[in-house]
Amino acid sequence: PNKKLFINRLEQNISLAKRNGKLIGTMFVDLDSFKSVNDTMGHSAGDIVLKSVAERFAFCVRKEDTVSRFGGDEYLVQICNFEKVEDLHKITKKIMDSLQKPIMVNNVEFVITASVGVAVYPVDGEDPETLIKNADIAMYAAKNKGKNESVFCSPKMKNDVVKKMKLTNKLYRAMENKELYLQYQPQINVETKEIIGFEALLRWNNAEYGLISPEVFIPLAETTGMIVPIGLWVFKTVCEQCKECRKAFNKIIEFPLIFP
Repeated sequence: PNKKLFINRLEQNISLAKRNGKLIGTMFVDLDSFKSVNDTMGHSAGDIVLKSVAERFAFCVRKEDTVSRFGGDEYLVQICNFEKVEDLHKITKKIMDSLQKPIMVNNVEFVITASVGVAVYPVDGEDPETLIKNADIAMYAAKNKGKNESVFCSPKMKNDVVKKMKLTNKLYRAMENKELYLQYQPQINVETKEIIGFEALLRWNNAEYGLISPEVFIPLAETTGMIVPIGLWVFKTVCEQCKECRKAFNKIIEFPLIFP
């Protein structure tokens, strides 16, 4: 089944679940490092692996459930008509365990692992698009944990994604809104106790979220490409502030400035 059929079945199962009060699990499964199979053995071998994985997943679920190909090396699994989330945990583990045995292709063994994200109706969404989106969010959380993991979607996870999107949009206007500023940390010679330089530290004080940690906004800047104009702004600002300092104290600044 493809994504279109998966969504059609999910819509039908949601209608049933609204009447009988049952739960529906939506799993987003992404194979880890699948590209290495295509690169070493070719796409025909990769297709064999994809089919073998699908067969193993299908063996783990009931006839009324659905295993579908989302695209590439990604699958969607739909577990319908269950009452306790614990039941879904058991099926998720079963799917993960199904990949423990290597897959043989042309007498070559391939050990395949997967990252699995799980969303549950109605907690994580009441329509197919929302459920798939939140299962996808949980899958990326599984990837970030080191792959070969399964993660259930949570309110915090969803809020973090929304916040990240908002911060990314706000970062584009941070310089324009004069929200970026610099702090200087002195570099001390431990033997002489003299200041031998300063480290220029970038800070962001956002109007809505307040002080944003560099651990949060620097990766965003790198991902979006904003790190280049921001970096140039830092150099320019440091030079301007050094010039102002020279004028104020009538002294040439001889300390080296360090940009981490």
